[in-house]
Amino acid sequence: MTVKHLIVCYDVEKTKDRNKVIKVLEYYGLIRVQYSVFMGSLTETRLHQMNARIKREFTKPSIKILVIEVCNACMERALLVHEELPKVNRQFEVI
Repeated sequence: MTVKHLIVCYDVEKTKDRNKVIKVLEYYGLIRVQYSVFMGSLTETRLHQMNARIKREFTKPSIKILVIEVCNACMERALLVHEELPKVNRQFEVI
């Protein structure tokens, strides 16, 4: 099972739309690290499901969502000033 580490950023004008985005990200287990930034880890299957849902549900041009896959080494070097980074699922596939 391959796990993908993610950072998700969004810029959403309307509170109602923003709350929907937040609910979707939380549904997939991502953790809020800043007001409009979430991070976490998902299996490839869950990542594809989340991306498909985001594309399907958030079609308004005023809803901007950026999903960034982060490599293991980059995730290890991540720094969140004045707070501790959430512990992400660090499961790896042995090849």
